[in-house]
Amino acid sequence: MLISFLDESYTQNRYYIAAFTIESKDLAILNAAVADAARYAEGFGVPPGAELHAHEIMSGRGSWKALRGQQRSAIAIYQQALTNIAKLSGIVCVRGVDIPRLRARYRYPDPPHRIVLQHVLEEVSACGRQRGEHVRVVADELPDQESHMTQVETYRQLGTIAGRPTRLAHIETPITFACSTTTPGLQVADLIAYLYRRYDGHVEKDPRTRAEVEKLWQTLAPVTRVARVWTPQALKPRTRRGLRRTTFWKPARRDCKDISPTGEKEARNPGEERLPRRRDGEDADAREGAHDRPVDTDEPQIAPYMTARASRVEVSWKPSPNWTVPMFRLGYVLVSAPDCMAE
Repeated sequence: MLISFLDESYTQNRYYIAAFTIESKDLAILNAAVADAARYAEGFGVPPGAELHAHEIMSGRGSWKALRGQQRSAIAIYQQALTNIAKLSGIVCVRGVDIPRLRARYRYPDPPHRIVLQHVLEEVSACGRQRGEHVRVVADELPDQESHMTQVETYRQLGTIAGRPTRLAHIETPITFACSTTTPGLQVADLIAYLYRRYDGHVEKDPRTRAEVEKLWQTLAPVTRVARVWTPQALKPRTRRGLRRTTFWKPARRDCKDISPTGEKEARNPGEERLPRRRDGEDADAREGAHDRPVDTDEPQIAPYMTARASRVEVSWKPSPNWTVPMFRLGYVLVSAPDCMAE
C-alpha cells in the first residue's frame, strides 16, 4: 500500500499541487525525518514541536518568528529538512497550470485547483500502477473538500477528461483530508509545493536568493518523478476562408490595371471587353486596332480613383492617357468606381 500526501501553493498567475508518495511501511521513517528537522530548528530559537510550514519558515512568522530577518538560518533549516526527505524512498510529483493562459484558451475554464488535482492524481495513479499497488490519498483540509471528493469519485466511474483519460484505477476512494499540524506527510508536501512555486513562478530580486532556491530544488532531484506546469496554447483567430480583411485602402492586384504613363505591366479588368478571336486571313494589326479607343486630344481621358475620408467613400478624378476602371477592396466587399466615361 502506498500513501500520497497532497498540498497546494499558488500565486496570481500559477497554481501548483505537490504530492509526496511513500510506502505505508515507511511512515515511521518519514515521521522521524520531520522530527529531526524540527529539532535542528530548535538550535535557532524555534520552539520545540513547531510545524514545518514553508511560508512561515521563510518569512519568520508564527512559530518561526525567531527567524525573522535571518534568511541564512531559514535556508539552513529548509536545507536540512529537504536532505532528510531526499533520503527517503518516496516519490515527488508536482503539477501546475498557467492561469492567464488557461483563461485565454477557454471561455469557461474549470477552476485551476480542479484541473491541477486531476493532473497530479493521474501521476500518483501511474506510480501505483508501476509498483502494482493501490494508493491512499491524504490531502490538506480545504473549505470545499466535499466537492473534491465528488470529483475523484466521478473520475473513478467515468474517467478523467482531456489529457490522458484514465479512471484512476490505483487510487483508493474516498480521499482523506487531515490537519497538517498532526500529519508530518502533509508538512513534507507543503515544503515541496512552496519550494517549486519559488523555483518556477517567482522572480527573485536578489540573484543570490535565486541561486539558493535552485540549490534547494536540486536536493530533491533524486526523488522527483515529474515537475511540470501546463501552459495552454492560445487559439488562432478565426478568419473566413477566401477573404482577406484589410484596414486600409488597397487595390486588388489581380483586378487592377497599371495606369502609369508608360503603360507597362497592364492587367486586364474582369469587366473589360476581350478581343475577338482572329479569323482566317485577318490581319493581326487590324484586329488589335479595332479594339483601340479613340483619344480626343482636346478632352483628355480621365481615370477614376477612390479615396477614403472619414466613414464615406469619394471618387476623385485625375487625367490619364490610359483609361481604366480599377477595382478596390473595401473590408470584405469589392467596390468598383462607376463607368462615367462617355465616348
